[in-house]
Amino acid sequence: MTSKLRLSKIARDPIVAAFLERCERDQCTQPAILAPRSPVLTDGATEKVRETVDA
Repeated sequence: MTSKLRLSKIARDPIVAAFLERCERDQCTQPAILAPRSPVLTDGATEKVRETVDA
């Protein structure tokens, strides 16, 4: 007999526990986490970054 460990019961942060509980309830295989987006550089900031990298 195999027992499942519920991560939502282990998490101490209530926000994380709620996130994991929703995933368990909806029977997700893995929690979905968005990939971080690259910052959008404006007003010449791209050129400044390039100058810094090239230096």
